[in-house]
Amino acid sequence: MFRRAFFAVLLFGYTASAGVGQKSATDNPFPEKFKRLRPSIVEVQVGERRSGTGFFVSADGYVLTALHVVGKFEVQDNRFVVTFLENIQVVLNDGRKLPAQGVPNPAEDSALHDIALLKVDIKNSSFLRLGSYKDVVVGEDAYFMGFPFDAPDVVAYRGMISAKFPFQTGALKGKAIVTDTLHVEAPIARGFSGAPLLRQSDDTVVGVVTNRLGGISPALNAVAEQIVKGRSIGTVQIAGVNPNESILETIRVLDLYLSAGAGWAASVAHIEGLLLEKKVVKSH
Repeated sequence: MFRRAFFAVLLFGYTASAGVGQKSATDNPFPEKFKRLRPSIVEVQVGERRSGTGFFVSADGYVLTALHVVGKFEVQDNRFVVTFLENIQVVLNDGRKLPAQGVPNPAEDSALHDIALLKVDIKNSSFLRLGSYKDVVVGEDAYFMGFPFDAPDVVAYRGMISAKFPFQTGALKGKAIVTDTLHVEAPIARGFSGAPLLRQSDDTVVGVVTNRLGGISPALNAVAEQIVKGRSIGTVQIAGVNPNESILETIRVLDLYLSAGAGWAASVAHIEGLLLEKKVVKSH
């Protein structure tokens, strides 16, 4: 469900004086936004491999990300139990790698919102301010920053919040669990999971990127699973080529690159209780 893709853009430079009908570089606020906010964005790794994106929400090392980036959940005795993966670490803007620990969320339904909190041993880190889901207006501009694909550094994408709606993500003890969701018109890719969705108007975080629209179908995923299972039985080669491995690689590439140019973010409000307990700064 959680995919990734990477889009490279070739820029052609030219020299021109700013005149009528032309914009100067100072008219674009994003270079300054990127420079100012970049230190708050971290790459999340599990076992030395990139798993997704996270971002500081406090100066004393609390990091928000998506739960599927750092853990999993299961139902035990009619309740959800979250298990954080081992060897989680975050890579800072200056290249340092620091171990991170999962922070339990007291809200029993938190797992179904796909938002998680990590703690890193650091002081005076840069951090992002949290905004309000209720204040978001459909049609307003937004942007997000993260680590899609194998990009060596943060990638920033700009887009539009094209819808906001409650989405039922499961049920607990017979009660429907609903996630306040933001639909974003932008090429969200795997690796962006856990990235902050920021309003362009005030640079506050209103959502955590959780998934994208695109990738392979469930049927192709089932084919890939069967090929992997069949490896233990034996292989077949045609003219020196293993057709099953070729199919598997084709599915993998499709899964990585196909995107509908849109995705979803879960409202930061779903972890607000824990964040307030940690005295995280909010914009309101």
